[in-house]
Amino acid sequence: MLFKVDHNNIMGATVEEAGTYNVTVLPTSQVTQSKSSGNDMMVLNYEVADGKYKGGQIRYHYLVWNGDNQQSIEQSIRRFNTLAVAAGAQDGVEIASLQLLLKACIGKVLSVTVDWEENQNGDYFLRVKSFGPAKQASEPNGVTRPQSKGQQQSPRQQATSRPAQPSFGAPAQAPQNNFANMSADDLPFA
Repeated sequence: MLFKVDHNNIMGATVEEAGTYNVTVLPTSQVTQSKSSGNDMMVLNYEVADGKYKGGQIRYHYLVWNGDNQQSIEQSIRRFNTLAVAAGAQDGVEIASLQLLLKACIGKVLSVTVDWEENQNGDYFLRVKSFGPAKQASEPNGVTRPQSKGQQQSPRQQATSRPAQPSFGAPAQAPQNNFANMSADDLPFA
């Protein structure tokens, strides 16, 4: 046997619905500078930790530290304190730098609430709207990606679209998908 099929071990898992998800902060997250303001900025990448989108990624959550004036500093403290609390930091812990805060957050599970947001090109992506401590379970809300302006099909394209291919989860009366009795020549891939 080469391997067993495992639906939890796939590449390219995506999150298809807005909602609130328990996520793990990924090591691909980083501290950098905002191109527009030059301020320090944390770029957080997450992986869904449970539910039907487990393994899907939510990327590019930007948190910018703004030290322009006292009000901006207070908002920045509140923003990054919310992240620290969501990641499990206790009261009284002193945060010396964004880099150290990020290091402490990597691998921690917290929850993020995401919704679809349109970018300047007319495409829709999940954008983190809020975050907090992990919940009992992820809660997709059923709202799927709106159709991007560049992806609209003409009536002709809709009429000529190919039907979906049969899946491996075919009904029991379709024994042609029984991998145990297939030779390598029967598989649709090399």
